[in-house]
Amino acid sequence: MRTASASHPAHRLSDPSVNWLRSRQEVYELNFWLRVVSYDPNDKSLSNRLYLVYLVLFFSVWIFVTLTFFASGSSILLPLLNAQDPGKAAVVLMGSVLAIWNLVRLYNALRRSPVEFSEEDSYLLCQTPVSRRAVVLRWLWMPWLKSAFPFWILTLILGFSLGDIAFSETVITSHFIEYLGYGLRAWLMLAPVHLALFALLWAIGAARVRPDARLGYSTALGLISGIALPVMLWLALPWFEKAGLSVIVAAGFGAAILSLAGLAISAKRFNLAQAAQETRTHVLLNDALRYGPSGYAENLRAQQRLHKEKAPTRLPGRPGPAALIWKDLLQVMRGLRLSKLQRWFSLASAVFGIFVMPGSISSLFLFIWVIQVGKIAITRLRSDLSCWPIFHQLPISNRRAIILDMASALVGIVAVSLLAGLGGWAVRNALLNTEVGSLLMAQASESAGIFSSVTLLLIPGTAAAVAGMAALDVVRHAQSNLLLIGQAPDVDFLGLISGLVAAGLPVFIMAVLPGLAGSILGFGSSLLMGAIAMFLAGRARPA
Repeated sequence: MRTASASHPAHRLSDPSVNWLRSRQEVYELNFWLRVVSYDPNDKSLSNRLYLVYLVLFFSVWIFVTLTFFASGSSILLPLLNAQDPGKAAVVLMGSVLAIWNLVRLYNALRRSPVEFSEEDSYLLCQTPVSRRAVVLRWLWMPWLKSAFPFWILTLILGFSLGDIAFSETVITSHFIEYLGYGLRAWLMLAPVHLALFALLWAIGAARVRPDARLGYSTALGLISGIALPVMLWLALPWFEKAGLSVIVAAGFGAAILSLAGLAISAKRFNLAQAAQETRTHVLLNDALRYGPSGYAENLRAQQRLHKEKAPTRLPGRPGPAALIWKDLLQVMRGLRLSKLQRWFSLASAVFGIFVMPGSISSLFLFIWVIQVGKIAITRLRSDLSCWPIFHQLPISNRRAIILDMASALVGIVAVSLLAGLGGWAVRNALLNTEVGSLLMAQASESAGIFSSVTLLLIPGTAAAVAGMAALDVVRHAQSNLLLIGQAPDVDFLGLISGLVAAGLPVFIMAVLPGLAGSILGFGSSLLMGAIAMFLAGRARPA
Protein backbone atom coordinates (compact mmCIF):
# COMPACT_ATOMS: atom_id res chain seq x y z
CA MET A 1 0.00 0.00 0.00
CA ARG A 2 1.38 3.39 -1.04
CA THR A 3 1.45 6.25 1.44
CA ALA A 4 1.76 9.97 0.84
CA SER A 5 5.07 11.53 1.80
CA ALA A 6 6.00 15.13 2.38
CA SER A 7 7.60 15.37 -1.05
CA HIS A 8 4.78 13.51 -2.84
CA PRO A 9 1.46 14.44 -1.26
CA ALA A 10 -1.72 12.67 -2.25
CA HIS A 11 -3.66 14.57 -4.95
CA ARG A 12 -7.13 14.22 -3.47
CA LEU A 13 -9.95 16.65 -4.28
CA SER A 14 -10.89 16.94 -0.61
CA ASP A 15 -9.15 16.51 2.71
CA PRO A 16 -10.81 16.49 6.18
CA SER A 17 -7.98 18.44 7.81
CA VAL A 18 -8.05 21.10 5.09
CA ASN A 19 -11.83 21.37 5.37
CA TRP A 20 -11.59 21.72 9.15
CA LEU A 21 -9.00 24.50 8.99
CA ARG A 22 -10.70 26.43 6.21
CA SER A 23 -14.16 26.12 7.77
CA ARG A 24 -12.85 27.67 10.98
CA GLN A 25 -11.46 30.60 9.01
CA GLU A 26 -14.77 31.05 7.19
CA VAL A 27 -16.70 30.98 10.48
CA TYR A 28 -14.32 33.56 11.90
CA GLU A 29 -14.89 35.75 8.84
CA LEU A 30 -18.67 35.40 9.18
CA ASN A 31 -18.55 36.18 12.89
CA PHE A 32 -16.61 39.36 12.18
CA TRP A 33 -19.35 40.69 9.90
CA LEU A 34 -22.07 39.60 12.32
CA ARG A 35 -20.39 41.49 15.15
CA VAL A 36 -20.29 44.58 12.93
CA VAL A 37 -24.10 44.62 13.15
CA SER A 38 -23.99 43.89 16.92
CA TYR A 39 -24.97 40.22 16.68
CA ASP A 40 -23.20 37.79 19.02
CA PRO A 41 -22.99 34.30 17.43
CA ASN A 42 -22.16 32.74 20.82
CA ASP A 43 -25.40 33.96 22.39
CA LYS A 44 -27.99 31.16 22.04
CA SER A 45 -30.88 33.02 23.66
CA LEU A 46 -34.25 33.39 21.94
CA SER A 47 -34.01 37.18 21.83
CA ASN A 48 -30.65 37.00 20.06
CA ARG A 49 -32.05 34.59 17.45
CA LEU A 50 -35.05 36.85 16.92
CA TYR A 51 -32.61 39.70 16.43
CA LEU A 52 -30.88 37.65 13.71
CA VAL A 53 -34.22 37.20 11.95
CA TYR A 54 -34.79 40.94 12.23
CA LEU A 55 -31.35 41.61 10.72
CA VAL A 56 -32.06 39.31 7.78
CA LEU A 57 -35.42 40.96 7.08
CA PHE A 58 -34.09 44.48 7.56
CA PHE A 59 -31.08 44.09 5.27
CA SER A 60 -33.13 42.22 2.67
CA VAL A 61 -35.60 45.10 2.44
CA TRP A 62 -32.83 47.71 2.62
CA ILE A 63 -30.79 46.05 -0.14
CA PHE A 64 -33.86 45.68 -2.35
CA VAL A 65 -34.86 49.33 -1.89
CA THR A 66 -31.29 50.45 -2.60
CA LEU A 67 -31.10 48.32 -5.74
CA THR A 68 -34.39 49.69 -7.06
CA PHE A 69 -33.22 53.23 -6.34
CA PHE A 70 -30.08 52.80 -8.42
CA ALA A 71 -32.06 50.87 -11.04
CA SER A 72 -34.29 53.89 -11.55
CA GLY A 73 -31.23 55.93 -12.51
CA SER A 74 -29.84 53.12 -14.67
CA SER A 75 -33.16 52.89 -16.53
CA ILE A 76 -32.49 56.43 -17.79
CA LEU A 77 -28.90 55.64 -18.82
CA LEU A 78 -29.50 52.44 -20.79
CA PRO A 79 -31.87 54.00 -23.40
CA LEU A 80 -29.29 56.73 -23.95
CA LEU A 81 -26.71 54.05 -24.82
CA ASN A 82 -29.05 52.06 -27.06
CA ALA A 83 -32.59 53.34 -27.48
CA GLN A 84 -33.70 50.40 -29.69
CA ASP A 85 -32.40 47.62 -27.42
CA PRO A 86 -31.65 48.63 -23.78
CA GLY A 87 -31.05 44.97 -22.93
CA LYS A 88 -28.11 44.79 -25.32
CA ALA A 89 -26.71 47.98 -23.79
CA ALA A 90 -26.91 46.36 -20.35
CA VAL A 91 -25.10 43.25 -21.61
CA VAL A 92 -22.36 45.31 -23.28
CA LEU A 93 -21.92 47.42 -20.14
CA MET A 94 -21.70 44.37 -17.89
CA GLY A 95 -19.35 42.60 -20.31
CA SER A 96 -17.03 45.61 -20.46
CA VAL A 97 -16.80 45.79 -16.67
CA LEU A 98 -16.19 42.04 -16.50
CA ALA A 99 -13.46 42.22 -19.16
CA ILE A 100 -11.62 45.04 -17.37
CA TRP A 101 -11.84 43.15 -14.07
CA ASN A 102 -10.55 40.00 -15.77
CA LEU A 103 -7.48 41.79 -17.15
CA VAL A 104 -6.66 43.35 -13.78
CA ARG A 105 -7.00 40.03 -11.96
CA LEU A 106 -4.96 38.32 -14.67
CA TYR A 107 -2.16 40.80 -14.11
CA ASN A 108 -2.28 40.10 -10.36
CA ALA A 109 -2.36 36.33 -10.89
CA LEU A 110 0.82 36.52 -12.98
CA ARG A 111 2.59 38.49 -10.24
CA ARG A 112 1.30 36.92 -7.02
CA SER A 113 -0.30 33.63 -6.08
CA PRO A 114 -4.12 33.81 -6.17
CA VAL A 115 -4.26 31.44 -3.19
CA GLU A 116 -3.39 33.57 -0.17
CA PHE A 117 -1.98 32.19 3.08
CA SER A 118 -1.45 33.94 6.37
CA GLU A 119 1.62 33.48 8.54
CA GLU A 120 -0.26 30.91 10.63
CA ASP A 121 -1.19 28.98 7.48
CA SER A 122 2.45 28.86 6.41
CA TYR A 123 3.27 26.92 9.60
CA LEU A 124 0.08 24.90 10.06
CA LEU A 125 -0.60 23.93 6.47
CA CYS A 126 2.07 24.78 3.93
CA GLN A 127 4.71 22.48 5.42
CA THR A 128 2.45 19.42 5.66
CA PRO A 129 1.89 16.65 3.06
CA VAL A 130 -1.72 17.61 2.36
CA SER A 131 -3.30 17.39 -1.05
CA ARG A 132 -2.45 20.47 -3.08
CA ARG A 133 -5.63 20.11 -5.09
CA ALA A 134 -7.72 19.94 -1.94
CA VAL A 135 -6.11 23.11 -0.59
CA VAL A 136 -6.55 25.12 -3.79
CA LEU A 137 -10.13 24.00 -4.42
CA ARG A 138 -11.13 24.53 -0.79
CA TRP A 139 -9.53 27.99 -0.67
CA LEU A 140 -11.43 29.07 -3.81
CA TRP A 141 -14.94 29.68 -2.55
CA MET A 142 -14.66 32.48 -0.02
CA PRO A 143 -12.53 34.73 -2.30
CA TRP A 144 -14.93 33.97 -5.13
CA LEU A 145 -17.95 35.07 -3.07
CA LYS A 146 -16.17 38.31 -2.07
CA SER A 147 -15.25 38.99 -5.69
CA ALA A 148 -18.66 38.03 -7.07
CA PHE A 149 -20.78 40.10 -4.68
CA PRO A 150 -20.14 43.50 -6.38
CA PHE A 151 -20.90 41.95 -9.78
CA TRP A 152 -24.10 40.44 -8.43
CA ILE A 153 -25.15 43.86 -7.17
CA LEU A 154 -24.40 45.51 -10.52
CA THR A 155 -26.21 42.74 -12.41
CA LEU A 156 -29.32 43.03 -10.24
CA ILE A 157 -29.33 46.80 -10.76
CA LEU A 158 -29.15 46.38 -14.55
CA GLY A 159 -31.82 43.68 -14.44
CA PHE A 160 -34.18 45.79 -12.34
CA SER A 161 -33.53 48.76 -14.63
CA LEU A 162 -34.75 46.65 -17.56
CA GLY A 163 -37.83 45.90 -15.47
CA ASP A 164 -38.35 49.63 -14.92
CA ILE A 165 -38.16 50.18 -18.67
CA ALA A 166 -40.60 47.33 -19.38
CA PHE A 167 -43.16 48.50 -16.78
CA SER A 168 -42.59 52.22 -17.17
CA GLU A 169 -46.25 52.99 -17.76
CA THR A 170 -47.68 50.68 -15.09
CA VAL A 171 -47.38 50.29 -11.34
CA ILE A 172 -44.48 47.96 -10.56
CA THR A 173 -46.16 46.60 -7.43
CA SER A 174 -48.79 44.97 -9.62
CA HIS A 175 -46.00 43.15 -11.50
CA PHE A 176 -43.73 42.52 -8.55
CA ILE A 177 -42.92 38.89 -9.41
CA GLU A 178 -42.13 39.75 -13.02
CA TYR A 179 -39.99 42.66 -11.81
CA LEU A 180 -37.99 40.33 -9.57
CA GLY A 181 -37.65 37.95 -12.50
CA TYR A 182 -35.69 40.51 -14.52
CA GLY A 183 -33.06 40.75 -11.78
CA LEU A 184 -32.92 37.01 -11.09
CA ARG A 185 -32.56 36.14 -14.79
CA ALA A 186 -29.66 38.57 -15.11
CA TRP A 187 -28.06 37.08 -12.00
CA LEU A 188 -28.45 33.52 -13.28
CA MET A 189 -26.69 34.45 -16.52
CA LEU A 190 -23.79 36.19 -14.80
CA ALA A 191 -23.03 33.94 -11.81
CA PRO A 192 -21.62 30.91 -13.72
CA VAL A 193 -19.71 33.15 -16.17
CA HIS A 194 -18.01 34.98 -13.30
CA LEU A 195 -17.19 31.66 -11.63
CA ALA A 196 -15.68 30.38 -14.89
CA LEU A 197 -13.47 33.45 -15.24
CA PHE A 198 -12.47 33.39 -11.57
CA ALA A 199 -11.54 29.68 -11.66
CA LEU A 200 -9.61 30.20 -14.90
CA LEU A 201 -7.58 33.01 -13.34
CA TRP A 202 -6.82 30.77 -10.36
CA ALA A 203 -5.76 27.97 -12.73
CA ILE A 204 -3.36 30.37 -14.46
CA GLY A 205 -1.96 31.55 -11.14
CA ALA A 206 -1.66 28.00 -9.80
CA ALA A 207 0.18 26.89 -12.95
CA ARG A 208 2.72 29.65 -12.34
CA VAL A 209 3.34 28.65 -8.69
CA ARG A 210 4.93 25.26 -9.35
CA PRO A 211 8.47 23.98 -8.80
CA ASP A 212 9.02 23.34 -12.53
CA ALA A 213 7.08 26.35 -13.86
CA ARG A 214 8.73 28.40 -16.59
CA LEU A 215 7.74 31.99 -16.09
CA GLY A 216 7.96 32.96 -19.74
CA TYR A 217 5.71 30.13 -20.93
CA SER A 218 3.36 30.56 -17.97
CA THR A 219 2.99 34.27 -18.65
CA ALA A 220 2.33 33.77 -22.35
CA LEU A 221 -0.18 30.95 -21.79
CA GLY A 222 -1.81 32.94 -18.98
CA LEU A 223 -2.28 35.98 -21.17
CA ILE A 224 -3.69 33.90 -24.02
CA SER A 225 -6.03 31.91 -21.78
CA GLY A 226 -7.16 34.93 -19.75
CA ILE A 227 -8.02 36.95 -22.86
CA ALA A 228 -9.43 34.06 -24.92
CA LEU A 229 -12.50 33.32 -22.77
CA PRO A 230 -13.82 36.92 -22.64
CA VAL A 231 -13.26 37.21 -26.42
CA MET A 232 -15.15 33.94 -27.00
CA LEU A 233 -18.02 35.15 -24.82
CA TRP A 234 -18.09 38.44 -26.71
CA LEU A 235 -18.15 36.69 -30.11
CA ALA A 236 -20.91 34.38 -28.87
CA LEU A 237 -23.09 37.34 -27.84
CA PRO A 238 -25.32 37.21 -30.96
CA TRP A 239 -25.93 33.50 -30.36
CA PHE A 240 -26.82 34.14 -26.70
CA GLU A 241 -29.38 36.73 -27.78
CA LYS A 242 -31.26 34.09 -29.78
CA ALA A 243 -30.86 31.29 -27.21
CA GLY A 244 -33.16 30.82 -24.26
CA LEU A 245 -32.35 31.39 -20.61
CA SER A 246 -31.83 27.69 -19.87
CA VAL A 247 -29.33 27.33 -22.73
CA ILE A 248 -27.34 30.39 -21.60
CA VAL A 249 -27.23 29.22 -17.98
CA ALA A 250 -26.24 25.69 -19.05
CA ALA A 251 -23.44 27.08 -21.23
CA GLY A 252 -22.22 29.21 -18.32
CA PHE A 253 -22.16 26.27 -15.94
CA GLY A 254 -20.38 24.20 -18.59
CA ALA A 255 -17.67 26.85 -18.84
CA ALA A 256 -17.44 26.96 -15.04
CA ILE A 257 -17.02 23.18 -14.83
CA LEU A 258 -14.27 23.27 -17.46
CA SER A 259 -12.47 26.05 -15.60
CA LEU A 260 -12.73 24.16 -12.31
CA ALA A 261 -11.36 21.06 -14.02
CA GLY A 262 -8.46 23.10 -15.37
CA LEU A 263 -7.85 24.43 -11.87
CA ALA A 264 -7.78 20.91 -10.45
CA ILE A 265 -5.24 19.87 -13.08
CA SER A 266 -2.97 22.90 -12.64
CA ALA A 267 -3.08 22.56 -8.83
CA LYS A 268 -1.60 19.07 -8.89
CA ARG A 269 1.92 20.34 -8.08
CA PHE A 270 1.00 23.65 -6.53
CA ASN A 271 3.85 24.97 -4.34
CA LEU A 272 2.28 25.94 -1.01
CA ALA A 273 5.51 27.33 0.43
CA GLN A 274 6.06 29.67 -2.52
CA ALA A 275 2.45 30.83 -2.37
CA ALA A 276 2.79 31.57 1.34
CA GLN A 277 5.98 33.54 0.71
CA GLU A 278 4.33 35.61 -2.03
CA THR A 279 1.11 36.39 -0.17
CA ARG A 280 2.05 36.58 3.52
CA THR A 281 2.67 40.31 3.49
CA HIS A 282 -0.48 40.93 1.44
CA VAL A 283 -2.63 39.02 3.94
CA LEU A 284 -0.97 40.82 6.84
CA LEU A 285 -1.71 44.17 5.19
CA ASN A 286 -5.39 43.28 4.68
CA ASP A 287 -5.69 42.18 8.31
CA ALA A 288 -4.04 45.39 9.48
CA LEU A 289 -6.43 47.50 7.42
CA ARG A 290 -9.39 45.67 8.93
CA TYR A 291 -8.37 45.09 12.55
CA GLY A 292 -5.16 46.99 13.30
CA PRO A 293 -4.18 50.66 13.59
CA SER A 294 -4.34 52.62 10.35
CA GLY A 295 -0.78 53.90 10.83
CA TYR A 296 0.63 50.38 11.01
CA ALA A 297 -1.29 49.38 7.86
CA GLU A 298 -0.03 52.47 6.07
CA ASN A 299 3.58 51.59 6.96
CA LEU A 300 3.13 48.06 5.63
CA ARG A 301 1.67 49.42 2.41
CA ALA A 302 4.57 51.84 2.03
CA GLN A 303 7.08 49.02 2.59
CA GLN A 304 5.39 47.01 -0.15
CA ARG A 305 5.53 49.87 -2.61
CA LEU A 306 9.16 50.59 -1.75
CA HIS A 307 10.11 46.91 -2.25
CA LYS A 308 11.61 46.59 1.21
CA GLU A 309 12.18 42.87 0.75
CA LYS A 310 14.49 43.49 -2.23
CA ALA A 311 18.06 44.71 -2.06
CA PRO A 312 18.57 48.22 -3.49
CA THR A 313 20.17 48.37 -6.90
CA ARG A 314 22.04 51.56 -6.05
CA LEU A 315 22.77 53.76 -3.06
CA PRO A 316 23.12 57.56 -2.88
CA GLY A 317 26.52 58.77 -3.86
CA ARG A 318 26.84 61.33 -1.06
CA PRO A 319 26.32 60.72 2.66
CA GLY A 320 24.66 63.03 5.19
CA PRO A 321 21.63 65.19 4.34
CA ALA A 322 21.81 64.12 0.68
CA ALA A 323 20.68 60.64 1.79
CA LEU A 324 17.40 62.09 3.12
CA ILE A 325 16.80 63.92 -0.16
CA TRP A 326 17.46 60.70 -2.09
CA LYS A 327 15.06 58.85 0.23
CA ASP A 328 12.31 61.43 -0.33
CA LEU A 329 12.74 61.25 -4.10
CA LEU A 330 12.59 57.46 -3.97
CA GLN A 331 9.39 57.59 -1.91
CA VAL A 332 7.83 60.05 -4.34
CA MET A 333 8.65 57.89 -7.37
CA ARG A 334 7.42 54.64 -5.80
CA GLY A 335 4.61 56.08 -3.71
CA LEU A 336 2.23 57.45 -6.33
CA ARG A 337 -1.36 56.49 -5.51
CA LEU A 338 -4.80 57.75 -6.43
CA SER A 339 -5.50 58.96 -2.89
CA LYS A 340 -2.35 61.10 -2.91
CA LEU A 341 -3.18 62.54 -6.31
CA GLN A 342 -6.62 63.36 -4.97
CA ARG A 343 -5.04 65.28 -2.10
CA TRP A 344 -2.95 67.32 -4.54
CA PHE A 345 -6.05 67.92 -6.65
CA SER A 346 -7.87 69.19 -3.55
CA LEU A 347 -4.95 71.54 -2.86
CA ALA A 348 -5.05 72.95 -6.39
CA SER A 349 -8.85 73.25 -6.29
CA ALA A 350 -8.68 75.19 -3.03
CA VAL A 351 -6.19 77.72 -4.42
CA PHE A 352 -8.24 78.01 -7.60
CA GLY A 353 -11.35 78.71 -5.53
CA ILE A 354 -9.54 81.36 -3.46
CA PHE A 355 -8.98 83.51 -6.54
CA VAL A 356 -12.20 82.71 -8.41
CA MET A 357 -14.92 82.65 -5.76
CA PRO A 358 -16.16 86.04 -4.54
CA GLY A 359 -16.98 87.19 -1.02
CA SER A 360 -16.44 85.18 2.14
CA ILE A 361 -16.49 81.89 0.20
CA SER A 362 -12.84 82.46 -0.69
CA SER A 363 -12.02 82.44 3.04
CA LEU A 364 -13.51 78.96 3.26
CA PHE A 365 -11.24 77.84 0.44
CA LEU A 366 -8.29 79.36 2.33
CA PHE A 367 -9.13 77.14 5.31
CA ILE A 368 -9.30 74.08 3.02
CA TRP A 369 -5.90 75.03 1.55
CA VAL A 370 -4.39 75.26 5.04
CA ILE A 371 -5.70 71.79 5.90
CA GLN A 372 -4.31 70.26 2.71
CA VAL A 373 -0.91 71.96 3.12
CA GLY A 374 -0.63 70.71 6.69
CA LYS A 375 -1.53 67.15 5.70
CA ILE A 376 0.79 66.98 2.69
CA ALA A 377 3.77 68.70 4.34
CA ILE A 378 4.05 66.30 7.29
CA THR A 379 3.66 63.06 5.32
CA ARG A 380 7.41 62.39 5.13
CA LEU A 381 7.94 63.56 8.72
CA ARG A 382 5.31 61.16 10.08
CA SER A 383 6.80 58.36 7.99
CA ASP A 384 10.27 58.97 9.45
CA LEU A 385 8.95 59.34 13.00
CA SER A 386 7.28 55.94 12.67
CA CYS A 387 10.83 54.57 12.17
CA TRP A 388 12.03 56.32 15.33
CA PRO A 389 14.66 53.72 16.44
CA ILE A 390 16.54 54.44 13.19
CA PHE A 391 15.59 58.06 12.57
CA HIS A 392 16.78 59.51 15.89
CA GLN A 393 20.22 57.86 15.46
CA LEU A 394 20.95 59.57 12.14
CA PRO A 395 23.98 61.91 12.28
CA ILE A 396 21.80 64.85 11.22
CA SER A 397 20.48 67.60 13.45
CA ASN A 398 16.80 67.64 14.32
CA ARG A 399 16.22 71.00 12.67
CA ARG A 400 17.85 69.96 9.40
CA ALA A 401 16.08 66.59 9.34
CA ILE A 402 12.64 68.18 9.80
CA ILE A 403 13.30 70.82 7.14
CA LEU A 404 14.58 68.23 4.68
CA ASP A 405 11.57 65.98 5.38
CA MET A 406 9.27 68.82 4.37
CA ALA A 407 11.45 70.29 1.60
CA SER A 408 10.21 68.11 -1.28
CA ALA A 409 6.58 68.50 -0.20
CA LEU A 410 6.95 72.28 0.15
CA VAL A 411 8.42 72.59 -3.33
CA GLY A 412 5.45 70.71 -4.75
CA ILE A 413 2.95 72.67 -2.64
CA VAL A 414 4.34 76.03 -3.75
CA ALA A 415 4.52 74.99 -7.42
CA VAL A 416 0.98 73.56 -7.53
CA SER A 417 -0.44 76.50 -5.56
CA LEU A 418 1.21 79.07 -7.83
CA LEU A 419 -0.03 77.36 -11.00
CA ALA A 420 -3.56 76.95 -9.63
CA GLY A 421 -3.53 80.54 -8.33
CA LEU A 422 -2.46 81.90 -11.72
CA GLY A 423 -5.18 79.86 -13.38
CA GLY A 424 -7.80 81.08 -10.92
CA TRP A 425 -6.71 84.70 -11.31
CA ALA A 426 -6.88 84.40 -15.12
CA VAL A 427 -10.34 82.81 -15.00
CA ARG A 428 -11.56 85.50 -12.63
CA ASN A 429 -10.37 88.28 -14.93
CA ALA A 430 -12.06 86.53 -17.84
CA LEU A 431 -15.31 86.34 -15.87
CA LEU A 432 -15.12 90.02 -14.97
CA ASN A 433 -15.10 90.85 -18.67
CA THR A 434 -18.46 89.10 -19.11
CA GLU A 435 -21.82 90.54 -18.12
CA VAL A 436 -22.82 87.62 -15.89
CA GLY A 437 -19.44 87.50 -14.14
CA SER A 438 -19.36 91.22 -13.44
CA LEU A 439 -22.90 91.03 -12.04
CA LEU A 440 -21.93 88.21 -9.69
CA MET A 441 -18.86 90.08 -8.48
CA ALA A 442 -20.90 93.23 -7.96
CA GLN A 443 -23.35 91.32 -5.77
CA ALA A 444 -20.51 89.89 -3.65
CA SER A 445 -19.03 91.62 -0.63
CA GLU A 446 -16.05 93.95 -0.81
CA SER A 447 -13.82 91.24 0.63
CA ALA A 448 -13.75 89.71 -2.83
CA GLY A 449 -10.95 92.07 -3.69
CA ILE A 450 -8.62 90.79 -0.98
CA PHE A 451 -7.17 87.96 -3.08
CA SER A 452 -5.55 89.57 -6.09
CA SER A 453 -2.52 88.77 -8.19
CA VAL A 454 -0.24 90.22 -5.49
CA THR A 455 -1.52 87.53 -3.11
CA LEU A 456 0.46 84.97 -5.11
CA LEU A 457 3.61 86.39 -3.50
CA LEU A 458 2.36 85.19 -0.10
CA ILE A 459 2.14 81.52 -1.11
CA PRO A 460 5.81 80.47 -0.39
CA GLY A 461 5.94 82.10 3.04
CA THR A 462 2.47 81.04 4.16
CA ALA A 463 3.03 77.47 2.94
CA ALA A 464 6.22 77.30 5.01
CA ALA A 465 4.39 78.77 8.00
CA VAL A 466 1.53 76.27 7.80
CA ALA A 467 3.93 73.36 7.27
CA GLY A 468 6.10 74.47 10.18
CA MET A 469 3.14 74.80 12.57
CA ALA A 470 1.85 71.37 11.51
CA ALA A 471 5.30 69.82 12.04
CA LEU A 472 5.60 71.52 15.43
CA ASP A 473 2.24 70.11 16.47
CA VAL A 474 3.14 66.58 15.33
CA VAL A 475 6.57 66.52 17.02
CA ARG A 476 5.29 67.99 20.29
CA HIS A 477 2.50 65.39 20.52
CA ALA A 478 4.79 62.48 19.61
CA GLN A 479 5.57 60.06 22.43
CA SER A 480 8.67 57.91 22.37
CA ASN A 481 6.87 54.78 23.60
CA LEU A 482 4.40 55.01 20.69
CA LEU A 483 7.09 55.90 18.17
CA LEU A 484 8.92 52.70 19.10
CA ILE A 485 5.97 50.66 17.80
CA GLY A 486 5.61 52.77 14.66
CA GLN A 487 2.69 55.05 15.65
CA ALA A 488 3.30 58.72 14.81
CA PRO A 489 0.60 61.28 15.68
CA ASP A 490 -1.27 63.31 13.11
CA VAL A 491 -1.79 67.06 13.17
CA ASP A 492 -4.74 67.99 15.42
CA PHE A 493 -7.21 70.87 15.43
CA LEU A 494 -4.88 73.20 17.36
CA GLY A 495 -2.13 72.74 14.79
CA LEU A 496 -4.54 73.54 11.95
CA ILE A 497 -5.78 76.67 13.74
CA SER A 498 -2.18 77.79 14.29
CA GLY A 499 -1.48 77.29 10.60
CA LEU A 500 -4.62 79.22 9.69
CA VAL A 501 -3.51 82.14 11.87
CA ALA A 502 -0.05 82.07 10.29
CA ALA A 503 -1.59 82.09 6.81
CA GLY A 504 -4.27 84.66 7.59
CA LEU A 505 -2.05 87.31 9.17
CA PRO A 506 -0.28 88.38 5.93
CA VAL A 507 -3.62 88.42 4.09
CA PHE A 508 -5.10 90.58 6.84
CA ILE A 509 -2.20 93.03 6.59
CA MET A 510 -2.68 93.34 2.83
CA ALA A 511 -6.43 93.88 3.31
CA VAL A 512 -5.95 96.61 5.93
CA LEU A 513 -3.11 98.35 4.08
CA PRO A 514 -3.86 98.25 0.35
CA GLY A 515 -1.25 99.38 -2.07
CA LEU A 516 2.52 98.94 -2.26
CA ALA A 517 3.10 99.34 1.49
CA GLY A 518 0.58 96.60 2.34
CA SER A 519 2.03 94.28 -0.28
CA ILE A 520 5.57 94.73 1.07
CA LEU A 521 4.48 94.27 4.69
CA GLY A 522 2.32 91.26 3.82
CA PHE A 523 5.09 89.59 1.86
CA GLY A 524 7.63 90.27 4.61
CA SER A 525 5.30 89.02 7.33
CA SER A 526 4.63 85.81 5.40
CA LEU A 527 8.37 85.10 5.15
CA LEU A 528 8.81 85.98 8.81
CA MET A 529 5.97 83.67 9.88
CA GLY A 530 7.43 80.88 7.79
CA ALA A 531 10.90 81.31 9.29
CA ILE A 532 9.51 81.41 12.86
CA ALA A 533 7.38 78.30 12.28
CA MET A 534 10.32 76.37 10.82
CA PHE A 535 12.55 77.47 13.68
CA LEU A 536 10.04 76.34 16.31
CA ALA A 537 9.49 73.01 14.54
CA GLY A 538 13.25 72.38 14.42
CA ARG A 539 13.60 72.93 18.17
CA ALA A 540 10.72 70.60 19.09
CA ARG A 541 11.44 67.18 20.60
CA PRO A 542 9.19 64.14 21.12
CA ALA A 543 8.01 63.58 24.68
